[in-house]
Amino acid sequence: MTFDDVIKELGEFGPYQRRLMALVLFPQILFALQQMVPVFILSEHSHRCRVNNENVTTNLSSPAIVQSVSSCDVTLYYNDTNTTQTETCSSWTYNTDRLTSSPISDFGLVCKDKILRTHASMAFLGGNLAGALVLGAVGDTFGRKPVACFSIFFLVFSSIACTWSNNFYMYVIMRFLSGTGSNIAGIKIIAIEMVGPSWRALAGISTEVIFCVGEVILCGLAYFIRDWRCLQLVISAPGVILLLYWFVLPESTRWLLSRGKLEEANETLRKIAKMNKRQLPKDFDIKRTNEKKNVGIREIAPLFRSRKHLIRWLINMFLWFVLATSYYGLTFHVGTLGGNVYLNFLIFAVVESAGAFVTLYLNNRFGRKLLNSVALLLTFLLSVLSMVASLYVKDETTRRWILMGSATVGRMSVSGDFANVFIFTSEMFPTSIRSFVVATANVSGMIGATVAPYIADLGNLVDTRFETALPYVIFGVLALIAGLLSLALPETLHKQLPEDMKDVNVSVTKASKRFTTIQPSDTIQPCDTIQPCDTIQPSTNGTTATELRMVHFDSKG
Repeated sequence: MTFDDVIKELGEFGPYQRRLMALVLFPQILFALQQMVPVFILSEHSHRCRVNNENVTTNLSSPAIVQSVSSCDVTLYYNDTNTTQTETCSSWTYNTDRLTSSPISDFGLVCKDKILRTHASMAFLGGNLAGALVLGAVGDTFGRKPVACFSIFFLVFSSIACTWSNNFYMYVIMRFLSGTGSNIAGIKIIAIEMVGPSWRALAGISTEVIFCVGEVILCGLAYFIRDWRCLQLVISAPGVILLLYWFVLPESTRWLLSRGKLEEANETLRKIAKMNKRQLPKDFDIKRTNEKKNVGIREIAPLFRSRKHLIRWLINMFLWFVLATSYYGLTFHVGTLGGNVYLNFLIFAVVESAGAFVTLYLNNRFGRKLLNSVALLLTFLLSVLSMVASLYVKDETTRRWILMGSATVGRMSVSGDFANVFIFTSEMFPTSIRSFVVATANVSGMIGATVAPYIADLGNLVDTRFETALPYVIFGVLALIAGLLSLALPETLHKQLPEDMKDVNVSVTKASKRFTTIQPSDTIQPCDTIQPCDTIQPSTNGTTATELRMVHFDSKG
């Protein structure tokens, strides 16, 4: 009996799993608040050069009259010489209509230091990358729970400390540490591993829906709280509740069994049975799932020795890279679409949640593989449409609406596939290395997220009409390649989660386990009812196995 069979007996999505999902979903809201807050406080803060009055004293001998003021320069007119001179500003006045304060105004992230905004936005994603490298990779060795709780500890304290940043460097460091603590893969894996096969799609995609709820909450908070330090404290303080997770969050039973922790696994199974009002199957022998106790690099090594599994792993990493590049390329540049940043972000959040619901509806009907390929190919077509609009549509209003529509549908497609590909990757690899595979895929995704804004800005390097189309060309080509490569991956819909690499090398469906192959050198004993046996007796009439290569055993023998 496999662990999936046990979960079916105990309840695939009973009260125990629903309580677990509540514990998994709540942090997603806080992760969304921390990850998306730069959209409102680091995107733009209107400003101009600060001048006290029309007559200012410069480094020249005579006073000058301010002729014009821009965001970065001031033009001065000198009466005595009848000349003008443009000087770079050293201080600025900031518009308080949208933001009363921001990191931009507090740390002077304007003009020549404008690039520091992008660095500050990427600090969080860089921390997420570091967290995936350091924390995610050890999840298979030390367990899902310790990694998740350690991540939460990092997130809570660094996000609160960020409120009192007194310079740019402290702000970036705190954002980096917050990103390190936002390694959400570990806690999501617990949900995937503890529900039945028919509920995995809901377990994985519901986290994406709740993440969208967090985005909507952030949009409302950012609209009413215009001071960035106050906003940072409001979105960080509720995280203190997560410190209690060490006492309430269970360890993954699959992981306990894969590591030979039988007593703890038995205790968790008894809790599941009690809360779901079920009984453990009488024929379940927990020791049978403990045939392999290797940990660390020895467990990962078979992944690199098998060409087939290595290719699958690399394709998954590329999928995550492309999806993250497209997703964050749209998210952190929502302000460039024109109009109200709050309305644009709210539309994106609603569309993203719609994408998650569509994915949930289609996932168990058409499978992970087909859905993933279609979403990526749709992203490619939308990139082509945006590229054509940028090059050939001359009416500015029409072009803007085409770009906004393409970006909105593209975000829905990408965000929905993000939820799908997490389930896809988790189901494709065994428990023994699942955390490692998801962690490395997450690393690849964070690399894509980090480079996304720079890809979007590549157009600034090309001083031609092609400059606005260049980013769409890159995003489109990446999506097309990823969509085609994903066709080489196996479908995992309705498959049992493999426990180790041996399970990946054989078929894991119920039907395949009812067949046994008879070697040509053997013979079979004719009888009215075929019973499974360890040895095959010689036939009295000489019937050979070549005449019946496959014997089927149904549930009754």
